[in-house]
Amino acid sequence: MRAKRTAGLAFLVLLTACLLAACGRSGEATGSKEASGEHTIDLGGGRQVTVDKGAKANIAFFIATTSNLYTQAMVDEAEKTAAKLGAGLTVFDGKFDATTQYNQMQSALQRHEFNAWWVSPIDGNQSCSMLSETAPEQGIVVGISDIVLCDRGERPADEVWQPGTLDYVGAETTTNFIDAWVEQIAARLPGAHEIGVLEGPPLTNLTDNIEAALEELEKRRPDLHVVASENTDFTTPDGLAKAQTMLHAHPGIDVVISSYADVTVGAIKAIKAAGKPVQVFDLGGSAAEVPLIKDGSLTASAAYSPRGHARAVVTALVGAVLEGKKPPTFDPGLDYGSTDKPYMVEKSNVDTYRPQY
Repeated sequence: MRAKRTAGLAFLVLLTACLLAACGRSGEATGSKEASGEHTIDLGGGRQVTVDKGAKANIAFFIATTSNLYTQAMVDEAEKTAAKLGAGLTVFDGKFDATTQYNQMQSALQRHEFNAWWVSPIDGNQSCSMLSETAPEQGIVVGISDIVLCDRGERPADEVWQPGTLDYVGAETTTNFIDAWVEQIAARLPGAHEIGVLEGPPLTNLTDNIEAALEELEKRRPDLHVVASENTDFTTPDGLAKAQTMLHAHPGIDVVISSYADVTVGAIKAIKAAGKPVQVFDLGGSAAEVPLIKDGSLTASAAYSPRGHARAVVTALVGAVLEGKKPPTFDPGLDYGSTDKPYMVEKSNVDTYRPQY
């Protein structure tokens, strides 16, 4: 009887251990993280994140703003991609306010609702520690796009990824892309020209990289002279107002370079009102710009890929959570062109171009 009781007790202990460990899930040895149903992903810099194997990816998307067509297209594609992959997605609109976005992320940390974050940071320095240290320590996989973290904005594309995060998606604000874009503009401008520049907000890596690229261009091509530069908030009304001021103060301007499509639409209104023959180049390639390229108001625009970004980030996050996949640390996220050769939309190819927003 004693032997039977002992054998029965041993069986119960074994059964209980089997149930708790999912009976050596996937046929792996019990006692290991893989056996208990977890993935450990190396995030670089001595950091890693452990996530439950096969868990549904529940993504918090912290976006800078949803007030323009670019970001609206990104959200739309993100929702479609998440639904296709069986992931949850909740969008947090930062309303272009760094404090608002930071508080949203702090609140999400406290609630422990999400195992994956996609962040398009408003202030990549302010949120550096939270995204590359605190979040992964709490088991959150973090993907970054559009704005670079932790003072990496002026580095080459293959160095913009911040260790502690999963990856970085988005070539368009990198030094490689901006330098190549400025070179393509210069190639279309023989002879001497006076240039006015409409930038984005100050202290962003896009603004800094445009300024640096144009400064280097002037050293090589002193005949291409930047005579005025204005910061904008990326909106059409501000583009109109800043362009009016710039054209009035510098009547010799015959080239305008704009940092974003919505700004360009406002600038072209100002140019037409002033009756000036001005060539315009920009970043964006939006649907609103297609007729402006066709009628010659916009000379050329480097195409953006907000939907490409969304597919790349969401797919990478889902792969990390479900299968422990580590994607490349840098993904251009481009459906047109490449990091070192932006696709310039102009009269010669505009009829076959399909804008993403």
